[in-house]
Amino acid sequence: MKMFAQHYFEMVAAMFSGMVAFQLSRRAWAYLGLAGGGVIGTPLGAVSTGDLWSDVGTIATMDIAMVIPMVLWMRHRAHSRRHSAEMSVAMIAPTIPFHVAGFIWPDLPMINLWAHVAMLLGMLAIMIARRDMYMGHGHATHDHVPDARVTVAH
Repeated sequence: MKMFAQHYFEMVAAMFSGMVAFQLSRRAWAYLGLAGGGVIGTPLGAVSTGDLWSDVGTIATMDIAMVIPMVLWMRHRAHSRRHSAEMSVAMIAPTIPFHVAGFIWPDLPMINLWAHVAMLLGMLAIMIARRDMYMGHGHATHDHVPDARVTVAH
């Protein structure tokens, strides 16, 4: 169980580092006058700035900024590309309904917070579904390819 919790918190830390880097870069660009601040500076939960494509781009870019370091960390921990992709989908898919709701009803309180909670729960769900892999059983071979050697009983 310790290995499972460690995996989870390592991936969350990697995601958080990507989110912080994204926010800092957006603030720097806005400060330099090179790009709008987007949702930065708006109250927690505010999604819409009034420009749908700008908002979608901001959300997609933030999601990518969180997925990239998480995938890099998974690859560092010897997870396969397939499992890294599964985790990426498990992170992003649960957030979509919250973002859509935020576009339809821009005044919904804390919608971004709920989207992030859904993301964390999506990650936890895929980890529980593949708990043997995340608890360290067979950690070096995450693809779980059967051994091709044949043994003969005497």
